[in-house]
Amino acid sequence: MAKGRFSNLEFGDGGEAPAPAATAPRAEQPFASQLKDADYYLRQAEAQELEGSHDAALRSFSAALGENPLLLDAWVGQLRMLLELGEYPEARLWADKALEKFPNHAQVLAAKSIAVLRMGLRRDARVLNDAAVQAKGEWPLVWLARGELMMAESPAAATECLNRALRSAKPRGPCLLDVGALLLRHRHYAAAMTALQRAAAELPNAARAWFLLGQAQRELGLGEPARVSFQQAVRLAPRIALYRQAAEERPGVLTWLKRFLRRLRRR
Repeated sequence: MAKGRFSNLEFGDGGEAPAPAATAPRAEQPFASQLKDADYYLRQAEAQELEGSHDAALRSFSAALGENPLLLDAWVGQLRMLLELGEYPEARLWADKALEKFPNHAQVLAAKSIAVLRMGLRRDARVLNDAAVQAKGEWPLVWLARGELMMAESPAAATECLNRALRSAKPRGPCLLDVGALLLRHRHYAAAMTALQRAAAELPNAARAWFLLGQAQRELGLGEPARVSFQQAVRLAPRIALYRQAAEERPGVLTWLKRFLRRLRRR
């Protein structure tokens, strides 16, 4: 069965998401009274990314670069947000600009390889990813990119790449979220659910983790757990319309049947 292809991922102990809070936590503005320098925008972008506000995070990463054009984390963050938004040609363009400042940097090469792969240029993506793997440093993004590249060719090799990403990640929570999102993207719903349960356990205030967990649960036919996860995403990020729509959705019998047949075809 397809769901067993990624059963050897090293998610760590546990894997169950915590019980969602009954009410939303009080909204806070931890950045309001701070100096708006590059670090301020970087922290803001990271919080927005965990929320799932990728457009806002992109603007914050760009603002950080406006304050410090040599801030590598902001360059990489900007590239990752462009990938999340599906702006693959734009991501490739900005990766080239980043490589002018950080020649042959593994993370930038990895981000560019993902953009190129999703544009359908597998051979070029492999060349870029090979260069990223051979470059200096051990970065989760490099192995996430490698895992995506290998997913169609060799699930066993992809599993090892994703495990290597998790082993190199400190902290693990955001990487678990990225792994879960990648597995969900490629319709490995059972493995995605396990990764996202762990991500929600480690990042209980990350609305995006709960939303993606709900998507995986919904695809597996777990209607009530999915509804609870979507509702928690809404509690944490009530402004995001996509979360509200998911929480309000009541799939009919035909929708569930289509999902069931899709899962059968993947066995």
